[in-house]
Amino acid sequence: MNIRLKSIALAAAAAFSALMMASVQASASDTITVGVYQNMPLTFIEPQGTIKGFFVDVLEHVAAKEGWKIKYDPDSWSECLRKITNAETDLLGVIAYSVERNKYLDYTYESVLTEWGQIYTSSDSGIESILDLRDKKIAVLQADMHFLSLKRLMNQFGIQCRYIEAFEYEDVLMLTELGICDAGLVSQFYGNQYERYYDIGKSAIILSPQKLYWAAPKGRNSDILLTLDLHLRRLKKDEQSYYYQTLNKWFGVDTDSTYTVWIKWFGIGAGALLLLFLAASLVLRSQVQVRTRELSAKTEALEAEIEQREQAETERGQLEAKLQRARKMEALGTLAGGVAHDLNNILSGLVSYPELMLMDLPQDSPLQRPIQTMKDSGEKAAAIVQDLLTLARRGVAVTEVVSLNHIVQQYLTSFEFKKLKTDCPTVRFETDLSKGLLHITGSPVHLSKTLMNLVSNAAEAIAGSGHVTIETESRYVDRPISGYDDVEEGDYAVLSVTDDGIGISSDDTERIFEPFYTKKVMGRSGSGLGMAVVWGTVKDHQGYIDVQSTKGQGTRFTLYFPVVREEMALPKPKSTMADLTGNGELILVVDDVRQQREIASDMLEKLGYKVAAVGSGEEAVAYLRRHTADLLVLDMIMEPGMDGLETYRQVLAVHPGQKAVIASGFSETKRVREAQRLGAGMYVKKPYTLEKIGQAVRQQLNAG
Repeated sequence: MNIRLKSIALAAAAAFSALMMASVQASASDTITVGVYQNMPLTFIEPQGTIKGFFVDVLEHVAAKEGWKIKYDPDSWSECLRKITNAETDLLGVIAYSVERNKYLDYTYESVLTEWGQIYTSSDSGIESILDLRDKKIAVLQADMHFLSLKRLMNQFGIQCRYIEAFEYEDVLMLTELGICDAGLVSQFYGNQYERYYDIGKSAIILSPQKLYWAAPKGRNSDILLTLDLHLRRLKKDEQSYYYQTLNKWFGVDTDSTYTVWIKWFGIGAGALLLLFLAASLVLRSQVQVRTRELSAKTEALEAEIEQREQAETERGQLEAKLQRARKMEALGTLAGGVAHDLNNILSGLVSYPELMLMDLPQDSPLQRPIQTMKDSGEKAAAIVQDLLTLARRGVAVTEVVSLNHIVQQYLTSFEFKKLKTDCPTVRFETDLSKGLLHITGSPVHLSKTLMNLVSNAAEAIAGSGHVTIETESRYVDRPISGYDDVEEGDYAVLSVTDDGIGISSDDTERIFEPFYTKKVMGRSGSGLGMAVVWGTVKDHQGYIDVQSTKGQGTRFTLYFPVVREEMALPKPKSTMADLTGNGELILVVDDVRQQREIASDMLEKLGYKVAAVGSGEEAVAYLRRHTADLLVLDMIMEPGMDGLETYRQVLAVHPGQKAVIASGFSETKRVREAQRLGAGMYVKKPYTLEKIGQAVRQQLNAG
């Protein structure tokens, strides 16, 4: 009888095991949809859409073992919670347990990680303890367990406050930094990753730890949760397992290792104590001691993890810092570009009309000097506008094959360098230029200005006597270089400027390329745009920047430019006035700004052309339906109405083969290049000069 019962039991166990394996394999054949939200470094979505994080790595490891197919559904935290509740997704990670959630969710029995809540404060909040939160506005994440814990705690203390619910932890910290809220509550993992990017304070207020699990809709996917449990138990028992390896990868230390040891020894101690307490019938005393040991273990683990978190500096944080820096420069560039466009139109009169007036004045006229001064001042202002356009990534209008050695040699013979040597007589300038340096494609004007800014800044950083060294070399980067920028693999022409001056602090290094950020007295040394121009120029040339500086020892700027295997073109001879003169051809000027139309018309008439002018693309098309023109001078940006490209398309429908040149205060854009593909000729950069507009018009008229 016993043998028969034993056989039945074994058969039942085998059947149950087979059933469970079949269930898991059935799930594995389907795609598992997993909700993810922004909670770095646990789960997060990179700008390009890649899903990463500690929970993701653990899940991918299990999925690889089980043959699961994973599909991620990125969304906000509140939407992820709604979707898992309504069974729109199969699985959600980084979620804490609560009695309320247990009504509609099932959890893994094994927790993945433990975290706690951290209160951050605005710079002037004066919040030091939980009692200081009375009558304050606190930013929290909607439906967050830390939020619920804080509410319970505040109710226990009888403290009234106002909660502002946000959709993402990022919004919580932003509301706190802006002072819209006095304090913000986030996960300590997220706070440790992002606190450096916000002007906020880390308070001493922390909330009790919460264990984080995987969860599934109630009554569904129990096989997936069971499989995750089995793997988690096995992985957490082995301190050399993938679990602890990826934990070390994301946090820099085996965060839960200490905590796991405490739990293990606590379990052994609690078991021994339980036997002792049962034997002695001291139930009340045993409960007190068990609770005391639990709190002690949690406190020890909490203190250890706080210390470890403060020491951790991960590569992930560095990448986020670079992303934030790039976004800031992009925003500043957009602002600068808008301002520069308006300034270009305003400055046109100061640059163009003095040139016309000087041509008509006798050499001995008393007006020669003041008008020349006006012209020089206008050109200096236009140069500053060009700096703004470079910052806006709209400044590189013309590119050609150039050598950095040639750029350096030209700068060393320039007026600017001679003046710098006069102003800094105790500084020695040295060069080390590589023979056979590979060429690059770039704008000589912008590259020269970049070199000038770096060398002048290096010289001014030297208090007494010192050295500034300019170096070039061809370099093959066989593996990515991590620095201020991360340099990708490839062939580069490298330009370096090194000084032995005062050096740059790490805080200043982070902001050194921002416009108008300077430690020098504004107005005495440049416009405050020099290093911003360096940044914009390098990025326009698809290059990279590295900055190495030691306070009190000096600084080295290294610029990497992608090379080309082409030869430099021969220099073009300078145009004479005779080369620019017209023969009475009719030029139609199309520009929405009256002043720009008048300037272009006056210059073209001065060069011997007949001129007609209209104020919009629509007027140009209407004019050409009734008349003909030998050539159009067509502004690219016209508002409102048609821009230059659309105008040219409609003109070609009326007059196929119509000749035109394009003009704008910005550099070439895709729409400019499209107009040139349709047949438009040279591109003229505003503000106009006689040589620029005359050369462009003459060249296009002479074309076949």
